[in-house]
Amino acid sequence: MKMDEFYTYVLSFYGKGGLYPMNATLTDVKAATKEYKKHLDAPFEGDSMDREAVRDILIKDFGYTWPVETQGDITMLGKSEQAVTQASKARARAKHMIRWMDERRLGDATRELCIEFAMELARVAAEEQLDE
Repeated sequence: MKMDEFYTYVLSFYGKGGLYPMNATLTDVKAATKEYKKHLDAPFEGDSMDREAVRDILIKDFGYTWPVETQGDITMLGKSEQAVTQASKARARAKHMIRWMDERRLGDATRELCIEFAMELARVAAEEQLDE
């Protein structure tokens, strides 16, 4: 995915009129993406994991707020830098697992189960860090 496509993708979620309208600007999305990529442990793929990590940086470092009507969604809002780092590492592990599955051309059903498992591991690891 080209970076311009990724920025458009992020803005379609968090920009003005986006699915979760935080009114993020292109300038801030680019800066948050640059910051995210500095600390990335896995290749940047421009997927939903990368988008959500950029969202977390927009909230934590750029002062954006999560729309009130969607507060039930999990974010890293108000969490420590260590918790955000742990969540980022958990996402990277999940991405490595997905890439491993793709390389082995697993069947769709097996792949979906593995993805669900990887995402659950990432969620639990992030929650454990947040509880500390």
